[in-house]
Amino acid sequence: MKLERDESVEDGASDGDLPIHALGRALGLDPDLIEKLIDKIQGGKLPQNEMKWLIDLETDDPKAIRISAILLNEMGKLEEAKRLLRRGIDIDPNSARLWSQLGNFLFSGDDLHESRICFERALEIDSQEVGSLLGLAMICSKEGLNDGAIAYIDKASELAPKNHLVWFARAIVLRAIQDPIDRYDEAIASLKEALKHEPKLGSAWALMGEVYIDMREYSKAALALKKATRLMPGDPESWYLRGHAQRMLKRYKNALRYIDKALELDFRHAMAWEEKSILLKAMGRENEAMKAFFIAKQLEERISETVKRPSER
Repeated sequence: MKLERDESVEDGASDGDLPIHALGRALGLDPDLIEKLIDKIQGGKLPQNEMKWLIDLETDDPKAIRISAILLNEMGKLEEAKRLLRRGIDIDPNSARLWSQLGNFLFSGDDLHESRICFERALEIDSQEVGSLLGLAMICSKEGLNDGAIAYIDKASELAPKNHLVWFARAIVLRAIQDPIDRYDEAIASLKEALKHEPKLGSAWALMGEVYIDMREYSKAALALKKATRLMPGDPESWYLRGHAQRMLKRYKNALRYIDKALELDFRHAMAWEEKSILLKAMGRENEAMKAFFIAKQLEERISETVKRPSER
């Protein structure tokens, strides 16, 4: 699993820092041990006993607790990460960073109510906690409260005009507005600003590709998504979008290669199967197209069944 650099600025952090480097400094760990852990995490081979070391971390340092939680989340241990943050908040209830990080994790699990409480608590402690302003903007956007979302982002922009995440969040909100025709150019401008400050932000390149697809500017989308897949080679969504852009440009062989890569990474990606069906039909491979279509529909039915409430089943 690829580790990204910590998105927040840590005291004494260098440009090449990963979250685990900051954790090592906070705990005074041997740098060689940290590098070995990074190799194991990135190779997806972190032994359970070493993962348990992170989960059972014994420290009262809020910074070390927060970074450990980020690492656990990156390793797919969201519940353990949330528990660790709650323990940190018990130790230091006035840490805005801990409240904000917990809000982020709760938001990622679609718990909008609890995440809002965490972000608002963080801002009570520190009214300039930019991450919490962005978190509240994302909640407002998800609830369709576009004016509120823009207001939070405007405030974050005043506090951190060069923060790439502020510009990235602005683009997300602009694209989500129900009637976005006039917002596409603004979203692209925001993404370009984000990438000016952090050119290796793969998710920004991917979103730029999506916006260009919305605009039917498929050549520009293809270029943006090429960047996204180079920066995030393990992200099936970026490969799927790249394949879609290539199909719209009638580059069918390339499109099929990218769609197959998306499915290699996530066999249950229903939209990639549907895209493959359309693509194979365009290539005259009717039987294969039909098989891909049936797989897509089966996956969509399973997803629909999963999200139903028990009383609806």
